[in-house]
Amino acid sequence: LRVSHEQNLILPHVARADLKAVYDALVEIGLATANSNLISDIISCPGLDYCALATARSIPVAQEISLRFASLERQREIGELKLKISGCINACGHHHVGHIGILGVEKKGAELYQVTLG
Repeated sequence: LRVSHEQNLILPHVARADLKAVYDALVEIGLATANSNLISDIISCPGLDYCALATARSIPVAQEISLRFASLERQREIGELKLKISGCINACGHHHVGHIGILGVEKKGAELYQVTLG
């Protein structure tokens, strides 16, 4: 089992004959949503909830966006859209290379977010 830099799980060396069974098992545990490169395929760092370096929360932001765009049909209408969220300037969520990047910042004790487009 491997994890890619896009936070996807990679199952190496699966025989072609076993693909259907592996896919069915992933469906059963909720890991087979065909949303690659869609708005709900969000890359996010752990943010303030789990990281001592973070200045803002990123997971709740990702969850809210996922809920807002929960319809797979709507996601497909929007098309390919890479959304990346970082909870601090260290950019573990790679916010600077997404179509939409969200950077959590702290100003005067408040959690704020800088949004980058393009």
